[in-house]
Amino acid sequence: MQAEIKNNKIIIEFDTGHVSGEVLSLLSCLERSKKSAAKKSDIAVFANEVKNSWWRKNKKRFIDECCH
Repeated sequence: MQAEIKNNKIIIEFDTGHVSGEVLSLLSCLERSKKSAAKKSDIAVFANEVKNSWWRKNKKRFIDECCH
């Protein structure tokens, strides 16, 4: 991996065999999020809704594993 700062940009280079699709997805999400008009409070509400929904769907699985 190489990284350099050039013209107010950080340029990162990876050998193709040493980077996962997850890293590329993360970098892509970071770039798209810069253009978002969402407020932090809106994001926090949405994140809480997602977390609560996930817990409702998966709670039984974790409680069953823990207590049986």
